[in-house]
Parts: sequence; structure tokens; C-alpha cells
Amino acid sequence: MSKAYKFLLFSMLTLSIPAFAKDWNVTTEPSPAGALLEEYTGIWCGNCPDGHRKAANLLLLQPEKMNMIAVHGGYYAVPRKDQPDFRTDEGEAIIEAAGATSFPSGSVNRKPFNREFVIDRSNWGFAARAVTMENAPVNLWANAVYDKDTRKLTVDVEGYCIEAPADGLKLAAAIVQNNVRGPQSGGQVGDDYIHQHMLRAFLTDIDGDAVEVASGEYFEKQFTYDVPEAIKEVPVNPLELEVVVFVTGTDRAVLNAMTSHVRCDGLTAPLNVKVEKYRLDIAGNYGFPYVEVRMTNRGTDPVTTATFECTFNDVDSELVWEGNVPGLSAADIKVPAPFLVSDALEEDNSLRIRLISANGQEVESENLRYTYSRPKIVPANLKIGIRTDDYAADNTYRILECSDGIPVMEFGPFEDGVSKVYEEEFSLQPGKTYCFEIIDSWGNGINAPRGYFRLYDSEGEQLAQKMPVEGNGYRYFVTIDPQSAVESIAAENPEAAEVWSLDGVRLGNSVEGLPKGIYILRQGGKTLKIAR
Repeated sequence: MSKAYKFLLFSMLTLSIPAFAKDWNVTTEPSPAGALLEEYTGIWCGNCPDGHRKAANLLLLQPEKMNMIAVHGGYYAVPRKDQPDFRTDEGEAIIEAAGATSFPSGSVNRKPFNREFVIDRSNWGFAARAVTMENAPVNLWANAVYDKDTRKLTVDVEGYCIEAPADGLKLAAAIVQNNVRGPQSGGQVGDDYIHQHMLRAFLTDIDGDAVEVASGEYFEKQFTYDVPEAIKEVPVNPLELEVVVFVTGTDRAVLNAMTSHVRCDGLTAPLNVKVEKYRLDIAGNYGFPYVEVRMTNRGTDPVTTATFECTFNDVDSELVWEGNVPGLSAADIKVPAPFLVSDALEEDNSLRIRLISANGQEVESENLRYTYSRPKIVPANLKIGIRTDDYAADNTYRILECSDGIPVMEFGPFEDGVSKVYEEEFSLQPGKTYCFEIIDSWGNGINAPRGYFRLYDSEGEQLAQKMPVEGNGYRYFVTIDPQSAVESIAAENPEAAEVWSLDGVRLGNSVEGLPKGIYILRQGGKTLKIAR
């Protein structure tokens, strides 16, 4: 885009205002830096859909920290005749400045990771984690509003400089668009592939425009942009626009980033609902009385009811969900399915569900299919073995009671930066079903070095193992043998048992009648945790 053309499209107002002159939205408290992934991609890149999935998963897991710009450029982005052109002059300049020659690839905050500036998709999460572990020297706040009558986009940005970079500060702003339909090699849907976070325009230079600000000072800027009907004949939908704002030093390194979804008062979009599998797939075994799915609502009205067609072990039924997924958003929902933990469970089970209506309107969607076994029957007194990797702070280990999905026990947090083995004994209530859940907050699993989850009975016999834990995490379900009594209840001399709260208050000789929670049992010289 030429400088002259850019001047016609948008303008910028820069002000340096003392802190006492107005009420500011931006915080002055030290805050973790936001991560900006500039994803280098193209429609003829067969491996790029895998990169898109990895980028989308990072945003799903870390929505407050991750910011995305999908940069279409290079030889894989050159369209053939009658194909849409997703390239931009700014995108080509970004790829050239990065020196990217392989696709998919990307840069995180324009900083090297393992001495590489252009990073393979397998390392995007590790690189993003590294930059968000430090506080940003500059805090940001942004608000973007679209006027449907004038087609003008107004972006207000505030900043607070905690520590001014010695080499100066620049502020950049880019417009990206979600849900752009088009071709994609490897996408397996022809021209109906849905592209996300696609770069459409910059409101500044690609490295930002200079900001004069000192440590302890605020700054603000306003951008305006006349939103065209299309860019290179690719339609622009204001409802799908986001503005990515970031600050850099003169070395191009991104110091902080944030994303503002464009508010479009007065614009409406019809019902458009999609469901896909939850981030932790149903695999191995399963014990919840509901099916978790990710619902995306692309309409402007909230989705409050949904009906699913279900086939469980060749028996058909309908499942009904009620709740609220706001317009232009996505959320994880639980679709009630009480028969999943009934006597109908077999050793091997098959489940298929399909969304058939939302808000009373028919919806076309694909089947979600699962196969799994019933929860394993185990004794009440158990021991867990955990080996962490060097990124232990990313992982949450907990036990959920399956009837309501509420956590009843959590292990850790464990020491970051070192791989260690931890073991802990505990007891669970007879007759109940529980889920051992491991969540990795950056989607990298527990394999640097390879870690594990192991479950033992009180005699040390191994009941289950997962090594390594990969991706977003792992779940393992157990049903406690009804004949396997918790020691505090089954003891021949219950008066010899002592039940204590976690904060050191003695509660009696049994967990019976106590609220749901975690307690300490002391009996016969043995101390262990009990999940009530």
C-alpha cells in the first residue's frame, strides 16, 4: 500500500497527557507481556492447516495472553486465476523482514527462540510462554468501534510506560479478520476453508510509529480507518474484525501486545452455530454424565438452547442443553447425558452426537464421534505418582467427582524449571466415579523431558499409566469399588480415627455428614487425604 493511499484511508492523533488530566483505562500495575504470534502462511501450503490448528489451540488455552496475525505472503500465497488474493503489502514486508523461507512458520514477539527468529510451529507455545513469563515495560489498553453509517473504524489506544526503553518506543496497530472463506491446500474442504486472524491492513508502519514518552508517563493515540467493502476483492465483514495493538523498540522486538474485538453497534448477523470436540477428547475411558463440546456462535444474538441428536451404543435419543453463549463468541458447554454413566455402559462404548437445532431453529452440522471403555473399578485407598517436566508451572493435576465435575482434590503446584517425581496417598468414596485430570496450559504436554502419570493401589500395584502426557492434557476415569471402604468408616475401632480439616481443625471420627471437600485422616499411625 502506498503512503499516499494509506494517508487517505486513516489518520492518527497523538497526545502526551499528564496523569492528572483525565481518567485512564490502562493500568499502571506491572503486568505480564502479551505474546504476538505472526504466523507465516499461504493457501498453497499443505502443512499450514496444522499450523492454523496449533495457533488456534494456543489462543483457546491462553486467550488473555495470545494475540494472532496470520500473514499470507511468499510463494505459497500467490493465488491462481479466479482465486482470492489474501496477500498485503505489509504482510510481504513482514515476511521479508523476518527472513521466512519455510511455511508454516512464525515469529513470537519478533524475538529469537533457541537462537532462531523464524520458529517452527512445534515451538510456538514454548516461545510464547517465555515472553509472557516477564512483565511488560509498557501497559496497553485499546477500544475499537465501527460506525455502520459512515463505515469508519475508530481505535482508541492508551499506554502507560513503566520503564521507557533506552532505544525509544513505537506503537503499531493492525486489522485482522476472522472467518474468511477461501481455498487452502491440505484443508480438505476445497474453497470452503475458514481462515482466522487474517491480516487485512496496518494503521501504522509494520514496526509502529514513534511515541514520545518517558518512564511513569501515559500516552494515547487515536486511529481512524475507512473500512472498504473489500480488499483485493475479498469482502470485509466489520463484525469479524479485530485490532491487534503492540509496542516495539527500535530493534523491532515486541514489548507488549493486546487485541480488541471491533464493536459494531447496529449491525446484526443471523444464527450461525458450530460445535466441535472439547479440547480434551473422549478417549480411553469416560465417566461424566454429560458431553463437553466447544460451541462457536457467529450470530449476534446469544444461543440459549440447543438440541443434539444422539446415538449411544445403537440407541437413539435427543439431548437438550440450556445456557448462554453470547453473540460473536465461543464457549465450552456441557450437554447433559445421564445415561453415559448408567448400567448401559459396556466394556466398549460408541457415542455419536450432532447439533440439530439452536434457539429452536434447525442447524446443519457434522457428527462428533467417540469410542471409549467404562471407568476402571479400583479400591478406595490409592496412590498417585507424577513426574513433571521442566515446565511444571503449566500443569494442573486434580481429581474431579464425575457426578458434577467439581474438583475434590488437587496436587501441586510443583516446582518449575526442574523435572521431579512426586507421590501422594489418598482415599476416595466407595461407589463414586472420579476423573484424574491433567491440564497443560500451553498445550505442549509433559515431555520436556518426558513425564508421566501413574496410579497405584495401597499395596503399590500399578493400575494405570500415561507416559508421556501430550498436547492439552489427559483424563483417566475410575469407579471406586462399593465394597472397598474408606478406612475412617470401615475401621473396627472408628473412635481411633481422627478427621481433620486442611487448616488443622479436628472434625471428629468420620467424614460422614461433612460437606464435600478434602480432609485429613489419621488412623493407625497412617495419615492420608480423603475426598468427601
